[in-house]
Parts: sequence; C-alpha cells; structure tokens
Amino acid sequence: MLLLDSDVLSLLTEGHARVWLRAEAATDTIGITVVTRIEILRARFDFLLKAADGEQLRRAQYWLDLTPPAEINPRILLRRLKR
Repeated sequence: MLLLDSDVLSLLTEGHARVWLRAEAATDTIGITVVTRIEILRARFDFLLKAADGEQLRRAQYWLDLTPPAEINPRILLRRLKR
C-alpha cells in the first residue's frame, strides 16, 4: 500500500508531475490515514461553508466530491482527479 499524507495528496490533486508519476506507477492500493482524511475534509467543509457566491459553492462541492475514501485503487483515484 502506498500511504499518502495530506501534503502529498494535495500535490497529487494539484497535478504535481513527480507525485503523479509515482501514483501512476503504483500497483497496489493507495491509502490515506484517518488524520489525513480529517484534515482534507475539514478544509473542504470550511471552503464549502465560507463560499461567497454560487460559483465558489460549486467549486467547493466539486472538491468535496473528489475527497478519496481511506483506501482506493490508484487507477480510480487518478481517474477521479483528471476531471
């Protein structure tokens, strides 16, 4: 299992080339810790709650929908992030 912390997950979400290549090369499951999931969800809920207009609300919902479960197949994760 390839375990990602919140910084690496953020880089992956932003499309960082080296992190993306490493994730694409993963043959096993990619996972995140419960602490990482809480950090990501907290930030995305804050973004959702602080949305100033409809566009920000749509963007916040988009990012919330991209939040991966604690364990995910790397192909599914990368496909979700390529949207």
